[in-house]
Amino acid sequence: DETNHLQAQKVLKSERMKKDEISNKLRIELERKYARLQNDDLEIGRNNSRYKGNNRHHDSRRSSQFNVMFHQRRKLPAYKMRNELLSMIKNNQVTVVSGDTGCGKTTQVPQLV
Repeated sequence: DETNHLQAQKVLKSERMKKDEISNKLRIELERKYARLQNDDLEIGRNNSRYKGNNRHHDSRRSSQFNVMFHQRRKLPAYKMRNELLSMIKNNQVTVVSGDTGCGKTTQVPQLV
């Protein structure tokens, strides 16, 4: 019985170590994405050389259509709570997001992450 108990403890310890390793990798990836999001957020709308040139993606960021969508996005509750949402996602293995219809759960949260 004691041998089985020790083996079970070793298996549990090994599984915990694997979960911790995965959690650390996810945490690092979320931190990178969060930093990228903060940088993008600061640069949107600025006349930055990063957005100049013939690249379609960069040109779209300067377009009036993009600016209209960006300003509408900023009005959504999910966008206003982006720092809190990202913090919750970063610090928890599971995060449940609930809110009224039209608050940006489906459209904004995936873009933030």
